[in-house]
Amino acid sequence: MGTLKIYRQSWMKSRAVGPLHKTDMWYVDFANSLLLTLEKMEFYHTLMDRERLELPLYLTWYLEDCVNNSGCWNRFIGLHHKYYGRYLPFYDLPEDYLADEVNLEDVYYILWTIGSALGNDNIEPGDPFAPWIMEAGPVIYKLIDEAFEQAPITDVDTLDWLNDMEAMWYEPKEVPAVKPGEKYKPDVENFLAASGGESLMFFDTYRELRPFLLGKLHWAEDEPIMDSLRREKEFVLYANPKGLMVTPYLSAFFCDPRNPYYDAERARKEGSEMFYVPSYTPIDLVKYGETNNLFPEAAFSFPDGKRILHENWDFIARRYLTLFYDAD
Repeated sequence: MGTLKIYRQSWMKSRAVGPLHKTDMWYVDFANSLLLTLEKMEFYHTLMDRERLELPLYLTWYLEDCVNNSGCWNRFIGLHHKYYGRYLPFYDLPEDYLADEVNLEDVYYILWTIGSALGNDNIEPGDPFAPWIMEAGPVIYKLIDEAFEQAPITDVDTLDWLNDMEAMWYEPKEVPAVKPGEKYKPDVENFLAASGGESLMFFDTYRELRPFLLGKLHWAEDEPIMDSLRREKEFVLYANPKGLMVTPYLSAFFCDPRNPYYDAERARKEGSEMFYVPSYTPIDLVKYGETNNLFPEAAFSFPDGKRILHENWDFIARRYLTLFYDAD
């Protein structure tokens, strides 16, 4: 495997239109010096070609943003702090963490985001405390920290180079709850009358669900959705002021006293998919379940995966579900 090299054309991807300046070449040279270190690390050669090129660029753009106290990195941590009250997901930040300087935990996160690429719908997010991250992070951080005082100010407000930035622009939305005495759409009204005011109901098979849809919700047999539901199972019905959702293949994951189909073992092995597989679960249902503690066994498969999922579930959902996270 030949050694890669960072050229100015790649570096300029973080800029709007404009000429290359002498200060840019300082950062290009630094990115190439990082490459020499990365090439000596075993994990680096397990990355895809695109990721091998992106990693030194990400780390160098990060350094530039910290020097300028602006740009993509500062937008990212600013929005994360606005939404969640802390600058980064996953990592406990020490008292000496400074948002306007370089930090070891920042490097850990950049390594994680490169190793947990988006676009692989069914691949579990990586472990943010994986040994390769914990081993490589301090070595890379030392190089960036040593360069911090020498790195030139460029006064460039970098474009969104971090692949997580698109999802950060979605403002958090609370899921509205049904309230006694309020008027709702007919499907919601009929559902609440049948459920005794509860927002959730569970059905194992279409054979069990069909009489409820026809008799309680007054759906017609020839409605198109009836034919599609005929081939599904393990239904969760969820009502909120926006409407009624009928979602298959989820009842095993909901630890609800009224759900006889809950399967703790399946929830442990498969439940985390609700948070990162696009179109699998409506986001309102994910939010309702998580905020009502209905997913106690859901966990990632790596060590401490349960805690990491539940402490960072909204960030995970917004990062991986993208447009589905913001769906109404």
